[in-house]
Amino acid sequence: MQRLTTRHPHNAHAHYAMALVEFEAKQFHQAMSSLDQAKMLDPSWDKPYVLEAQILASQGNNQAAEASLEEAVKKLPGQRTLHQAYGRILVENQRYKEAIKAFSKAYELEPGDLDVLYAIGMLAMQAEDWDTARESWNILLHSDDREKRDDANYFLGQVEELNDNPDLAMKYYLAVGKGKTRTESRLRLARLMAKSGQLEQARAIYGELRVLSHHNALQIYAAEAQTLKELGLPEQALELYTTAMEAFPENTDLRYARGLYAADNGDIDLAVSDFKVILSEEPENADALNALGYTLADQTDRYQEAMGYILKAHQLKPDNAAILDSLGWVLYKLGKYEEALKYLHKAATANPDAEIAAHLGEVLWMMGNRNQAKEVWNKALTTEPGSEKLKE
Repeated sequence: MQRLTTRHPHNAHAHYAMALVEFEAKQFHQAMSSLDQAKMLDPSWDKPYVLEAQILASQGNNQAAEASLEEAVKKLPGQRTLHQAYGRILVENQRYKEAIKAFSKAYELEPGDLDVLYAIGMLAMQAEDWDTARESWNILLHSDDREKRDDANYFLGQVEELNDNPDLAMKYYLAVGKGKTRTESRLRLARLMAKSGQLEQARAIYGELRVLSHHNALQIYAAEAQTLKELGLPEQALELYTTAMEAFPENTDLRYARGLYAADNGDIDLAVSDFKVILSEEPENADALNALGYTLADQTDRYQEAMGYILKAHQLKPDNAAILDSLGWVLYKLGKYEEALKYLHKAATANPDAEIAAHLGEVLWMMGNRNQAKEVWNKALTTEPGSEKLKE
């Protein structure tokens, strides 16, 4: 390449090709120098500017890459590929609104590019720019590409669901054809139908999905159970879990999920039974050990037995926030407030979860640190205002 470039010193393509080889060889400084030559010889060519940004980004300098492309689009505003590259680096830098503008400019320069329009729709949803999202998906809704039309219906359904327009959302979800988003759209449709009072029809959709999409059956059982839980129908949810376990008797995750749900609804015997069955087959399953220990600590007075399970889980996963929380909680139940506080602080630092905050605040309160307890609870409420544990 060096010999070739020497023979053609005034050819911008030769210097660009040299830069590509140097980039692959990680000779970044030389590659940038070659690109400078290419840009000087052909100032209107877009590729050297794009490669320059790639080289900068590959070295972890995304800000410099962004600045380089920003300058490039000012110099060459009619180059669609530059606006796209600029949009991509803005996305990497999590500047979604600016990225939308960059991709929108690229789309203006080539209105038939559906992939760019798709990117605009996705970014608009990320930025919660619902008007731009609707506009993009509605254009795709009338394209000749069936897969794009299905995606447009699916994402328009999401937009309306997020904007509390369930009837319109259901209409869009129902219109999704046989594309890759069909199962997810039907799951969302069923959930919205159930919440709108059409539970029987919703459950029929879940049942149909399990037949038509058998490899997703576990996911569909879980989604239906979550819907029943949200509607305050624990008996039906537990019955569904049992039906699912009959279909998949060897599935540990399903038994674990039923155990957690049973524990949440006060069916301690079933929860303990499920966790112990898992542990009989997988004695070092840290999640099952923790769930069993926490259930016993939280809903019975079998604190020493609970401690044994939780300590074993802690040995297996010493930095796990849920296990640290359980350890703090059982120590609190045993009256060891100082020790409990230590583990609950660690848990809250690892994961600022509402339930962990509820436990931490309760221990602080019982130790007389009531202002600190209120501060912990109020901070958690700002991020999870619907948490039943915190309200309690």
